[in-house]
Amino acid sequence: MKVLVTGGAGFIGSYVCELLIARGHKIVVLDDFSTGLRSNIEMLPVTLIDGSVTALPVVESAMEGVEAVAHLAALGSVPRSISDPQSTLETNLIGTLNVLEASRKHQTPVIFASSSSVYGSVADLPRTEDLPTRPVSPYGASKLAAEALVLAYGSTYNMRNIVLRFFNVYGPRQRPDGPYAAV
Repeated sequence: MKVLVTGGAGFIGSYVCELLIARGHKIVVLDDFSTGLRSNIEMLPVTLIDGSVTALPVVESAMEGVEAVAHLAALGSVPRSISDPQSTLETNLIGTLNVLEASRKHQTPVIFASSSSVYGSVADLPRTEDLPTRPVSPYGASKLAAEALVLAYGSTYNMRNIVLRFFNVYGPRQRPDGPYAAV
């Protein structure tokens, strides 16, 4: 199967690429390297498209011949979203809309990477999926809105989409060098 991995040069995306390749899939990576690193994928047999999910023509081109999409491209970080909400919303919401539109045209299911930030400052521990979503940052709001789009497209256009909410993913390849380092 040919799979498009948006954000495939990122920390999580590069591991998704490795796993899919190990299972015999052909991979197309769409990444603008705003947060991902070429070194994360340079040794992998992937087709690389250097571009952004915010550009619909680029996304549509990347979608050619693809049978599934792992949509991991995003501008993460709550602090970054507070200082630059415009870029966060353009990438996380409009970028997701572009992926969904291209996927709809190609009848391609989407796996969407969301975030525990959709819950906001919930005191309940452990956090579970049935907690109310109350984002307190532009980042959390962008991820919750994108989740709603992914599910609405699934329902409206009979697409087999799924949303995964990640909680504090960390490990090798995570960038510890920036002001938005996670854990």
